[in-house]
Amino acid sequence: MPKFDRQSIEDAEKACKMFVPNEGSRLATLAFLAQSISYANHLSPENWCINLDKGGKHIRLNVGSVYCVNVYKDKSTILCLKESVNQAFDTIPSDITFEVRTVNKKFVTVNHFENTLNCLHDVSDSVGCHIPHDKAKEYLPIIKKANQDFIDKAIQTILTPRISQAHSPGILDYLDSLGLFV
Repeated sequence: MPKFDRQSIEDAEKACKMFVPNEGSRLATLAFLAQSISYANHLSPENWCINLDKGGKHIRLNVGSVYCVNVYKDKSTILCLKESVNQAFDTIPSDITFEVRTVNKKFVTVNHFENTLNCLHDVSDSVGCHIPHDKAKEYLPIIKKANQDFIDKAIQTILTPRISQAHSPGILDYLDSLGLFV
């Protein structure tokens, strides 16, 4: 795994290209991430941070004490409210899977989220939607409101010092260089 400097715009660009190699999918994913950051910033400028994992595991938007968007090498996990996801799709596509918690507090991936526990205990009705990168352009606009509904609840939690110490200005600089903040 590469080591990334959170301050570096160059490392941010390398990480984004490593996580999402396809340019169209990458731009769709990063535009969604920038929109989620802007939405959280509008609600509470001091209660969110963006984290480029130094070891190259993920890029993560934290709002308050919880994560809202994770970008990995094969997919993005977008935290949403279950009801909002159901409203977004007439029928949920079969290539979207969901992250939920079990009674043993372990995260599992399932094909449907009915009758499951919240993904994150700090946000009721939460579910993580695994979006394959090759479907980013198609699915991310559809779940935008469901993610914003989640952020509305997440912003009520408190950003911890441990989370805020992982803030990665290089990612913000890179998103800005792409013109994704409007």
